[in-house]
Amino acid sequence: MAGTIFWDVDTQYDFIMPDGKLYIQGAEEILPNLSLLTSFARRNDIQVLGSIDYHTLYDPEISSDPDFLHYLSPSLPARYARTTQSGFRCT
Repeated sequence: MAGTIFWDVDTQYDFIMPDGKLYIQGAEEILPNLSLLTSFARRNDIQVLGSIDYHTLYDPEISSDPDFLHYLSPSLPARYARTTQSGFRCT
């Protein structure tokens, strides 16, 4: 599928998993679909692009009230939900 990419948006652990720091209620319900899309991309040699949300302690959007400290670089690397990370090269 030349010229095709999949754009991975906000599938980070902290957003999708119930024990994540910025969990979105019900987000884990899309994990089966994310797995299907990721598998399809692998089988069809489709490039998957994405971004990682991370912050320094002094970013204006960071707050510890109520518990919004997440992905503080470089001490804690951001993680993707398992269904979207396996088998891809990260740069």
